[in-house]
Amino acid sequence: MKKYISIQVAVAVTLLALGGSIAVSIFYYYLSYAVQVRESQRTLLQLGQTVQSTSSIAAYLSDKELAKEVVQGLRKNMIVASAQLKSTSGMRIPVDEVMVGDARNIVSIKLESPFIPGELVGELLISVNQQLIDERARESAWSNAAMLGGYTLFVSLLVFLLIQWRFINGIKQVASNLSHIVPGEAGRLACPEKHQEDEVGGLVGNINKLLGMVQEKFDNERALHGQIISLEKRYRMIYEGAGVGIFLMDHRARLAMGNLAFIEIVGAELYGKVLNDDVNCLMGMLSETERTLSLIEEILTQSKLAAGDFLLKSEMGESRWVHCILTQVRDDASEGADGEIFIQGILTDITERKIEEQRMRYQAERDPLTNLFNRRSAEHSLKLLLEKSAFEGSKLAVCLVDLDNFKPINDTHGHEAGDIVLATTAKRMIDTLRSTDLIARLGGDEFLLVLQGANVLQDFEDILDKLIGSLTQEISIGNDIFVKIGVSIGVAMSPDHGSAYDDLMVKADQAMYQVKRNGKMGYQFYA
Repeated sequence: MKKYISIQVAVAVTLLALGGSIAVSIFYYYLSYAVQVRESQRTLLQLGQTVQSTSSIAAYLSDKELAKEVVQGLRKNMIVASAQLKSTSGMRIPVDEVMVGDARNIVSIKLESPFIPGELVGELLISVNQQLIDERARESAWSNAAMLGGYTLFVSLLVFLLIQWRFINGIKQVASNLSHIVPGEAGRLACPEKHQEDEVGGLVGNINKLLGMVQEKFDNERALHGQIISLEKRYRMIYEGAGVGIFLMDHRARLAMGNLAFIEIVGAELYGKVLNDDVNCLMGMLSETERTLSLIEEILTQSKLAAGDFLLKSEMGESRWVHCILTQVRDDASEGADGEIFIQGILTDITERKIEEQRMRYQAERDPLTNLFNRRSAEHSLKLLLEKSAFEGSKLAVCLVDLDNFKPINDTHGHEAGDIVLATTAKRMIDTLRSTDLIARLGGDEFLLVLQGANVLQDFEDILDKLIGSLTQEISIGNDIFVKIGVSIGVAMSPDHGSAYDDLMVKADQAMYQVKRNGKMGYQFYA
């Protein structure tokens, strides 16, 4: 239900005016009552003075008949409730009547002797008709109340019409125009002509100012929204179209989000596992536990960039390498003084680079023909083995192997045949020796063997005898052609003959040439 201002104001004015009218009527009633009492007393006094002479004679003569006529004459007047005449001689007319009303409503007239001035002969008492006074006071009050009520209703109606004409119609027009204006657009309110200079005109002006401010704010927000959408598209293009994996984790390394490249790099299966809320994302992806924990601790405690190359976990047996870069970021918009901590990560697939590095390292460390360690790798590996044997107190046998009769085969049958002999010799060495032994090709037909794991000289001799038996068997070089080679092996023992690389190599070389001087085909320990 609508509540109209004009009706509310008219009702309020009416109620206030009626309340005032009631109060005025009550006040006027008491005022009229007091006036009526005074008028009645004055009238009684006038009546008493009219019959005062007759009353004085009746009292002086104690004439009861005359006194009755006086009293009866007074009582015929409507304003007189009762009358009584008393004389000093004891006469009282009427005898049994009691005066009506209180002392304030009784008029007392002293009666003097008609013959002797100043001598009191009696008293005339006249009481006012209180009921008549009350009726007249009420009639006057009700008449006044009716007049005020009618005046109040008239004023209320006039106020209602005046407000409706002067104020409400203008407000309705402004409200109707305002309902057709869309906030943020160029529409403005038109002020009614008769309200150009009053409060309604001021209200219209303020509303138009507010509409202008709203339009300006909307325009700014539209422009800002457009910029945000454009920027969001660019960031999304960078995020989704990036060639590297981009992901975000919370402070407990739980995965919050990752782009398509991240899913492709780690694989859908592994991504599904690390997406679990209770799983440490990095621990679930990277294979090196200690390095991973160290990386997480570094990024959380030191708040600096941390990076490293890691092998991804894979249940398919496929080795995939990634380069992981982590940085700490804070969400300043979240609750808390310092903001929530997140870990931002960038994952790059470096599998091809790692494979190439391994291939290049392998090529740098291996002999291309035999796939054995080359001289540089052999030197590095032997030095490490010497340090290990010195620490453990174990023995090493450093053996220099030179193939006998290799040059004639190479010259007679060609380099391809020579390569077959070298490759076959390397394979036989691998098959004969243990996986813990070091085998390297130093160049040409010269090899280096490092035997470990035996502390008795006889054990080394048994290994060397077995090796010579394997290497001196016939070798097929194709076209049903078989050739045989011999071997001369010089052995230097560590720590018996020394513990330095250069020293042992020289002594093993000397022992090998001792074998060659003794007719080749065999082995010789340095003496």
